[in-house]
Amino acid sequence: MAIWAGLFDNPLKLAERFGLLGLRNPAYVLQALALGLVCLGVLWTPPQVDVQRPVILPLSLEEALSIAVRNKAAREELARIFTRCAEEGGQEVYRSLLPLIM
Repeated sequence: MAIWAGLFDNPLKLAERFGLLGLRNPAYVLQALALGLVCLGVLWTPPQVDVQRPVILPLSLEEALSIAVRNKAAREELARIFTRCAEEGGQEVYRSLLPLIM
């Protein structure tokens, strides 16, 4: 997923599409959210890099994230999805959290 997102000129557009997909299909909102956050994480660059790309959470991902954080079971499932993404080589999902903290 990260490789695919990295091939796009603007991975934020792909992240937005995943967010919309999740909002339209509530049974898969957490999975779509995780994929959107991987796309967001692809944009992250270390602070010492000269050219920083702005990372702004797309509205659809913001809405999907608000659904997840309001529900304890959804938060726990999202944590499992995050962990699985990272274990399978998708550390970008963790990088997406840095802009969210800001």
